[in-house]
Amino acid sequence: MNNTFNHWTEIKYLKDSIKNPLIEVGEYTYYSGYYAGGDFEDVCVRYIWGDEKSKEMYNPIEDYGWTLDKIKIGKYCCFASGVAFMMGGNHNHNPNWITVYPFKNKLLDSYKPKGDTIVGNDVWIGTEAMIMPGITIGDGAIIG
Repeated sequence: MNNTFNHWTEIKYLKDSIKNPLIEVGEYTYYSGYYAGGDFEDVCVRYIWGDEKSKEMYNPIEDYGWTLDKIKIGKYCCFASGVAFMMGGNHNHNPNWITVYPFKNKLLDSYKPKGDTIVGNDVWIGTEAMIMPGITIGDGAIIG
């Protein structure tokens, strides 16, 4: 992956660059990704369906009837390099099973959504912070 940032002071407004339909971003929210080495969608959003590669493989909404979680980000937020949004519901790990191994014949029944991940307005999330699926971060929060 090529670093699309030329200097640590460079920022990118997310509303201009987000392509995934499961990510909603408010005005003036930006990302500084120099040290992580890539754009927000490529580096910071993990296990979310909707990128070009996953769309070519399958469609969990149409194929399996799954409800997929979204990321909803407010206005005027700042994300530092390497922030990680963990998505993908429970990652097909059903805690009621005797094993965490995703047996193919049980895989379709194992997925459970966690709910949308919501980031309020004026939120600052620091370098390498990990945001777990299904949480809500209130307006003005600072997370390090």
